[in-house]
Amino acid sequence: MDINQAKIATIHDFLMDFESMGERLEELRNKFPSGVIIPVIERDLQSPALTRIVSGLNECRYLEKVFIALSASTQENYTEALRLFRSLKVPFELSGVTNRKSTPYSEI
Repeated sequence: MDINQAKIATIHDFLMDFESMGERLEELRNKFPSGVIIPVIERDLQSPALTRIVSGLNECRYLEKVFIALSASTQENYTEALRLFRSLKVPFELSGVTNRKSTPYSEI
């Protein structure tokens, strides 16, 4: 497995033991802080998968931060995303994009 890819690593070995990988990442978290980027579109906000993703992330002991890239057309969708991700135990940052223009919403 090659996880040394400069500032952004992609772990792509699906045949490995994920429990031992998690333990190793936890050992390395102070030296090599890790985060995850989650792209979210409006229809994802209604999917039960998003709740399962948040639940799974809450089990990760090695994540330092979660970055959520939201493509939303309304403030209401941003508010809904914020509500869904507030249950994260890991610090997170939510950025919203509307109408293909990059305009981060203010924190509510």
